[in-house]
Amino acid sequence: MNNNKLTKWEWAGLSQGHNIADGHAHQPQEQQIIKRAHDLMIKAERSNQTAIQKEFEQAFFTANGQKSYTKLNPPLYQSACSLSIEAVANYLRAEKKTVAMLHPTFDNLADILKRHDIPLTPIDESQLLNPLKDLSGIQSNAIFLVLPNNPTGFEITKKQFLGVIEYCKKNNKLLILDHSFRFYSSYTEWDQYEHLLSSGIDFIVFEDTGKTWPTLELKLGITLASESIYPFLKDITNDFLLNVSPFNFILITEYLKSNALSNALKNVQDNRKFLKKHLVGTPLKIVNPKSTLSVEWLRLPKEWLGTSFCKWLGDEGVHVLPGNPFFWSNHEEGESFIRVALQRPRVSFSQAIHHLRVAVNKYEISSCTK
Repeated sequence: MNNNKLTKWEWAGLSQGHNIADGHAHQPQEQQIIKRAHDLMIKAERSNQTAIQKEFEQAFFTANGQKSYTKLNPPLYQSACSLSIEAVANYLRAEKKTVAMLHPTFDNLADILKRHDIPLTPIDESQLLNPLKDLSGIQSNAIFLVLPNNPTGFEITKKQFLGVIEYCKKNNKLLILDHSFRFYSSYTEWDQYEHLLSSGIDFIVFEDTGKTWPTLELKLGITLASESIYPFLKDITNDFLLNVSPFNFILITEYLKSNALSNALKNVQDNRKFLKKHLVGTPLKIVNPKSTLSVEWLRLPKEWLGTSFCKWLGDEGVHVLPGNPFFWSNHEEGESFIRVALQRPRVSFSQAIHHLRVAVNKYEISSCTK
């Protein structure tokens, strides 16, 4: 059993102290929606499930710029994106697929596949900058990418994305995409499904609501798939869960119709500026200054170990994530990094960053005296 899993660190943050560990949406609620919760519950109880889902889909895929979703079979739903990935892992095992997965990325993705004895090979982000050339040596049946990538905020351009598709077509690869953080990226500006469909490749795409709207973990994991894969994947998905609560769909649809998305993006932008300002004068450095993700990836001084530092921070009442579990293929590569979550109410985030700065200075002094 791995005692250094990221969820272990996230649970510590949920339990006590200043929590800037998990990347879920914890920004302020949309009060006008919360006040209508009773009426929304009654609406959910009296409405047709298919009609509710259709209304959500139109709002969701319009908001993320993916209008070509209508040319696909209906989305498959789970109550969390991790459960959607579990369903796909069952498919990959049954079809005896091997997978090349982005590295680093959140450790549960690799761990879910490993439990199904699916052979994994790491893909470095740099290999996606010239995919037709740099992915050429991969022997795996499937390519699993997280775009934008959690924790680094790494994105590829439209041209590079099309290069990945071309590579998969030429080499008969299944393309698996996790777009859970897409609303914090440029991937809302053009339609990925249009190009996936026109290419004719096999693909599976995950979408998620839990990283964007603060619905207290009432969320949707969404899976879309190409024609040849869909029937088998639908059977597996239905074996896990017949249907997600209609209340989830109605609640999130209301958020989609409101100003919640623009508020979420502004909250992340403001908190990122605040973090950058208060990191000045500390030894912590932002790795990707161009990132718009709702988390920030920070580099530690060479002599600091991320796991030890995060444990010490937790004892000081500040909870962040260590970098090494993200490097699921080689944990040692991540010892120089930590991840800070940005999607928090401004007041609590400011307090957390104040305590983080004090703790960092204290740790730096203690390190110098050893």
